[in-house]
Amino acid sequence: NASTVLMVQLNRRVKLLTVLILVTTITTLIINHDTQKNHSTKNHDRGISSILHTDPEEDTEFIKKIAVLIILTSLIIISLLLEYAKEIIEEKADESLDEVVSALWGELAVGGFISMLAFLFVKTEVLDRLSVYLFDEHEKDLLNEFVEEVHVLLFVVFLLYLIQILLMIYRASGFVSHWRVTEQWATEHELVQEEYLNEIKNMDTSWFSFLWNPKYWKAIHRMEYVHLREEFIKPRSAVVGVSIDSDFDYADYLAIRLAKTIEHIVHIHPLTWLFLELVFIVFFLVEISDASVIVEISIFILFGWSCLLLTSILLYKLNDVRYKLMSPLPHTAKILTGDNTNISINEDTPLMVKVRDNPHYLQIPHQPIKDSFFHKFLYGKSVPTKHDHLFWFKRNGPKF
Repeated sequence: NASTVLMVQLNRRVKLLTVLILVTTITTLIINHDTQKNHSTKNHDRGISSILHTDPEEDTEFIKKIAVLIILTSLIIISLLLEYAKEIIEEKADESLDEVVSALWGELAVGGFISMLAFLFVKTEVLDRLSVYLFDEHEKDLLNEFVEEVHVLLFVVFLLYLIQILLMIYRASGFVSHWRVTEQWATEHELVQEEYLNEIKNMDTSWFSFLWNPKYWKAIHRMEYVHLREEFIKPRSAVVGVSIDSDFDYADYLAIRLAKTIEHIVHIHPLTWLFLELVFIVFFLVEISDASVIVEISIFILFGWSCLLLTSILLYKLNDVRYKLMSPLPHTAKILTGDNTNISINEDTPLMVKVRDNPHYLQIPHQPIKDSFFHKFLYGKSVPTKHDHLFWFKRNGPKF
């Protein structure tokens, strides 16, 4: 509302005024001190150089005070810049992602607390005494150096984490905007399908055009959205007495679910820390082994490529689940084979509002879970539905 906007603008102006006052104070102190030195020594030189050639002890103390003031001013300026960046992120992000942004600040606060603990360890004598006990008097600063290196590495990790989450928020905001625009077409089934079939009919059959045709992908995304929405508000196995209105805002529902999912991703789960500890132990065992440098490097490279491979497999599986949840799109096979010459759009063209082809998941045969502890632990205790059969580990699939 208007009062909130006014308070935000007033807050920004107060912060800017604070910086201007501090900069003016620093400049005034330097000029006044320079003027006093010029009158006392009758030195016509200006600037810090004249200060340094008059009274070294007094000038050193003055410069130290100026340095402290400059450092404090720099910290305030950096804090203001971060505050502005925070406000920009919160303004640009979709309102459904507010909880994600709040979770991000919370995780960064945890990282700051860890950094503070590392700083306190370095400044105390605990690590010095421990270094002397473990090594000798000449290696007094060894553990301090280790902690400082880990501290810097931790900063880099959290910086990459921040960049990754910001990119995720940016992408999620784009998805939500696309969904809300497509929601306006949700009830216009005929128009959506006509647009899609026209793009198929007129598109080039080359693979390059298929991959880089924005109009086609826009049309297919609308088709997929409308199909998924139809399956959601008109489920095949609807519970008696439970119904969803045709004007249900499916885009808002997806936005809420996306925000919850990203919030779980942003929040670093204890199992994530446990997995990270296991990775450290594996790297430690590799380091203390008698393996050659080539073998060690090969193991590290293999670990990185394995992460990429597992991520690709997971992405393929999620896309497969999404496609099997909705009715097959018409003429998709003809696009892949390049046969789009016989596509015609007329009154006989099947429309999803009249004909709903069965999604692939309905063709999956029912497979009951064996009554054993291992199978219940792996696949869940309750009987899996046809939706559950799309996932690895059945009932436990989505959680996995």
